[in-house]
Amino acid sequence: SFVISGTITGAEGEKIYLLNDASNTPQDSAVIKNDHFQFKGTIDEPSIYALFLQDHTTPYITVLMPGELSITSTAATFPDATIKGSKESEAMQEYQQAFKPLSSKAKTLNQHAATIAQNDTAAILDFRKQAEEFNQQVKETGLQFIHAHPHELASVLVLINELRTRLSPQELKTEFALLDDNVKNSKYGKAAQQFIEEAAFAGEGSVAPDFTMNDVNGKPVKLSSFHGKY
Repeated sequence: SFVISGTITGAEGEKIYLLNDASNTPQDSAVIKNDHFQFKGTIDEPSIYALFLQDHTTPYITVLMPGELSITSTAATFPDATIKGSKESEAMQEYQQAFKPLSSKAKTLNQHAATIAQNDTAAILDFRKQAEEFNQQVKETGLQFIHAHPHELASVLVLINELRTRLSPQELKTEFALLDDNVKNSKYGKAAQQFIEEAAFAGEGSVAPDFTMNDVNGKPVKLSSFHGKY
């Protein structure tokens, strides 16, 4: 069983929703009273979940496992939070923090790209240089995270969500091999390994299938469903 105990100041009366990675339908919801909320449930294995605060588009992503997870935040800073719980949940928060400035930079680059005229060769070349530098930053940040967290599930998400288009199939395979056996043998690790094998089979320069698993109803679900929301 698991328990999520949270404190979010400045969100009195607002709803908070709990979703897992297999559905876009909230698994549970709670109303914040006296700055507090709580979720309880059962779980068979470590799984990725998201908390959506009412009127906020960016979720708090975490790994739930048996035990208690404590979250402290504010309505103004959510999903940034102080957490107490497992190393898995702490690593997931570190993942979000590490890529937050890169996410902001990506938005800026996209906005800039929209202003470039198709016949402005100099601006296009300059933008490509900026994009290459950005991709290198993402690659370096991702590899640094994976090497520091070989025992945590967050590294699987970094590898697939952030690095799959920035590493060759062989590089993906090499980095995956560095992960702990418990991570490799998790449902996320097994799905990632299948994706990497299919990417290698497709060959460099080909577009590999999306990173998916099947939900309890046998329907394919993208494990990158939360990607781009943090």
